[in-house]
Amino acid sequence: IGGAVASSFGIIILYALSLVLFVIAALPLLASPKEVIKNAPINLRELSFRKVKRDLFANFSGTIDDSILSTIWPLFIFLLIPSYIGVGLLSSISVIAGILIALYVGRREELQGPRKYLKRGTLVTTLANTTRILTQSAPQIAGVNFVNGLGHALVETPFFSRYYENADNEPLLPYIYAMM
Repeated sequence: IGGAVASSFGIIILYALSLVLFVIAALPLLASPKEVIKNAPINLRELSFRKVKRDLFANFSGTIDDSILSTIWPLFIFLLIPSYIGVGLLSSISVIAGILIALYVGRREELQGPRKYLKRGTLVTTLANTTRILTQSAPQIAGVNFVNGLGHALVETPFFSRYYENADNEPLLPYIYAMM
């Protein structure tokens, strides 16, 4: 939808419409009862870095991957697909496929545990990121985006399960601070 709006009315209208929709979506948050948050200092010595070092490394790697996906990859896509509609369509397909795969992986992960999905997802994401350099057409971009969405769904679903589990088991504020 964003690609169609940008192509028909311009990118400024798309941003204005997005801003209005975000404000409308935030209104229930502003109207909800206020939470009392105690001001507490963050003491990183409370955190067992030995227990969470793999999570910290995985989060760091994922952050780098996300940065590349959100900056360099879109610029490259626009070299091959000049229209907003085409890019929006490809992005929509990737997002929908990622959601369906994440639902499937989440159900399977509850039964089999996260380790297998983390390994497979890392392999699939590495394969997608390696083949990005070779893409030369819209169908190839769609294929790479699909494979990357698959890899991210395989990795992120068990990773966030583990993240929330550790957030419950470790001192909450130091753990979240270290992950950020």
